[in-house]
Amino acid sequence: MAWSSKLICLQAAASGKYQHHDIVPAQPPASGTETGTPVSRLSCSHPPVADEPRTQERATALLADAVQWRASDVHIEPASEQTRIRFRIDGVLHDVAEVPNFSGHRLVAYFKIQSQINATAIATPEHGHCRMAAGGTVLELRTTVAPTVNGEMIGIRLLDTQRPLLRLDDLGMKEEDQRHLRTWLEGMQGMLLVCGPVGTGKTSTLYALLHELQKEPRSIVTVEDPVECNLDGITQIEVHVKRGMTFPEAMRAMLRLDPDYLLVGEIRDSESAHVAITAAGSGQTLLSTLHARDAVGAVTTLRNYGLQLWEVAAAIELCVSQRLVRRLCTKCRSGGPPGDEAAHWYGELGSQFRNKSSPVWVVMHAVARATRGGWASSKSGALMRKPGR
Repeated sequence: MAWSSKLICLQAAASGKYQHHDIVPAQPPASGTETGTPVSRLSCSHPPVADEPRTQERATALLADAVQWRASDVHIEPASEQTRIRFRIDGVLHDVAEVPNFSGHRLVAYFKIQSQINATAIATPEHGHCRMAAGGTVLELRTTVAPTVNGEMIGIRLLDTQRPLLRLDDLGMKEEDQRHLRTWLEGMQGMLLVCGPVGTGKTSTLYALLHELQKEPRSIVTVEDPVECNLDGITQIEVHVKRGMTFPEAMRAMLRLDPDYLLVGEIRDSESAHVAITAAGSGQTLLSTLHARDAVGAVTTLRNYGLQLWEVAAAIELCVSQRLVRRLCTKCRSGGPPGDEAAHWYGELGSQFRNKSSPVWVVMHAVARATRGGWASSKSGALMRKPGR
């Protein structure tokens, strides 16, 4: 997708959102150079002041531009002389603008204050969330701040609270995979894990499954950090660490609410993994996400959290691995034969899946043997429990 990083800057400058001396259009990297080259150190002797009206205007304009370009993430990255602002659009990071470091520090401090993060704490990583309106849309911001050698970098995940929820038929799954999911939903036992890297739509899949569960009169309780979308008819609990409402504490409270289904936004540490496995092993039905490369990697991740292999085999009923696939523009795409490099890649990929001695199949079969034959593998990357196990 051809995209000019200057357009968004020129549009903002023309509308008066940014001052011409505060923002510089990002230049494309020179040929043969690598992006992300380390830069020299820059010390910040004192935290910036972020309560100025101009800072608020710039932050709102930045979010409005992110909404216009359908960005999922905003990165504000300090360098030696300028602070780089980047948007992640369709999974790819684009350089948007460069601002002076003092303006970048003020933007970071402003988003920290809005996210209820201590603006004076610049030596430790922090995370928070808040809700802001920009571009006619109410956004849920998940903010992460980390100290770097040049100052504080901030990453902001943008969640549109007004977006329509996807249904199971809208996720692009094959009919066979949808049938496996619906069969598990009718069984009401064990655990379902949706695996994948950050930003691959795992939570969207869980919400689509919740919509399927709402078709029947059931009690559904969720624990999320934060609650990305309010759902009528579902009890949603939001994690608030500063108030003592951690994931494990919220999950223990869930078990006492007599739910039919439990949804945990993410299994992220050893404690939450043990509580989730305990809930699933005691007869509760639990849905959650896990940061793992694929469905087989979910077993390894849970083992790294200190779980025993027999605990994993007894609790997990279904593991689903998913990725987002970039689609060609419907207006400018054109058909034609693939090039030599693409043809070679497709040929290698086809031979890998035709050859069952490939590493993918070896790992799947090894997991099946390790769990005493209690798992069946499929080419779609999902692990399913065999009937009667």
